[in-house]
Amino acid sequence: MKSGLIWFCRIAVGLLFIFSGLIKANDPLGFSYKLEEYFEVFHITFLNNWALGFAILLCALEMILGFALLIGVYAKRVIWGLLAIIIFFAFLTFYSAFLRWFKPAAALATLYR
Repeated sequence: MKSGLIWFCRIAVGLLFIFSGLIKANDPLGFSYKLEEYFEVFHITFLNNWALGFAILLCALEMILGFALLIGVYAKRVIWGLLAIIIFFAFLTFYSAFLRWFKPAAALATLYR
């Protein structure tokens, strides 16, 4: 039972990452624009020139790690790599959404007027 559940989760997560990488690889320029928005939120706009390269690299990394998970190569390293990608994108998404909806600098400025 336990090995069947692990097998199912491995296949599902591997396919999910391959699918996600393929969707982003379908439009790497659009993904690079999204990365530029993240760079703007974190005030690291000097990376904008490399956004397309980062987009292609991240797409390839998602697909390669997803495929490696499917076939079971370097399982522990692949799992840690996928976890790092999940944490990285979750942080980017929630932090940028938080700053977009709640502008702390503007809120503080209104308090001291």
